[in-house]
Amino acid sequence: SVDAPPVTMPTINRTPYKSLATTVMNSASPAAGTYKNIRIPPNTNPTFSSSVTIQGVMYVQAPNKIYFNNNVTFTGIIVADDPPAGSPDSDNYIYFKNNMTFNGVEQLTGDEFSEVRKLPGVSVLCPGFTMEFKNNMTSVAGIMALKALTAKNNVDSTFMGSVLIYGDAGLDFKN
Repeated sequence: SVDAPPVTMPTINRTPYKSLATTVMNSASPAAGTYKNIRIPPNTNPTFSSSVTIQGVMYVQAPNKIYFNNNVTFTGIIVADDPPAGSPDSDNYIYFKNNMTFNGVEQLTGDEFSEVRKLPGVSVLCPGFTMEFKNNMTSVAGIMALKALTAKNNVDSTFMGSVLIYGDAGLDFKN
């Protein structure tokens, strides 16, 4: 048998995204509505209520547990810092509960997103985070880089891009 060479995962440059996340979100309970180019400080652990629209960049500083309840429309890119050394997976988690659509940056309009539109082809750059989609995910537009990805229940979806898994937990589709 021939030993395969070790796989080297791509290094992610977060610099162009971080500077675009200009609105700091400090609330653990954001209301329904539209959020644009947001940065979530470490340990904010927000739970977004129903009927949320995120546009542009959502930059997550680790550690953070982020929950989206129902009816989420995301048009843009999620980017996260690497978690601190020794940080448990449960502290670096992004969860979408019901009815999620993830559109590419090409669909953003207006001058406030002109720089974001220059970064097409990516939807999620969070190689130290686990992400879970549950119930009625419609689409994901762009490359996803995660530690692990789980998709459960009625995931009749179109992935328009590659999925890069940086951890051992892998890619898990259920039901």
